[in-house]
Amino acid sequence: MLFGINLAISLVSAALSPVFGNYWIFVGWFVTSILCILSCPLHAGIFIVAHRLLLEEPVEFGDFFKGFEKFGAFLEAGLDSIFSWELYFAPYQKFIWE
Repeated sequence: MLFGINLAISLVSAALSPVFGNYWIFVGWFVTSILCILSCPLHAGIFIVAHRLLLEEPVEFGDFFKGFEKFGAFLEAGLDSIFSWELYFAPYQKFIWE
């Protein structure tokens, strides 16, 4: 998912750079960074709810946001995962920067 977001932002940035300069590249990476930071605990909340459903425990809407209680741990795990995927797909993003 994030590879697609990065690709779309990079393509839009490349298209707008002759008009606005390199400003849009920084805006794109900032938006992607914010999405990465917020998506890690939110994905953890989905797994917390799924685990509670498997144990047949009651689930509330607020349980989806339980990932923010351990924000640092889930953020580190999520960013490590995202970084490894970015390294995997880095050779395919080469054409954007040329």
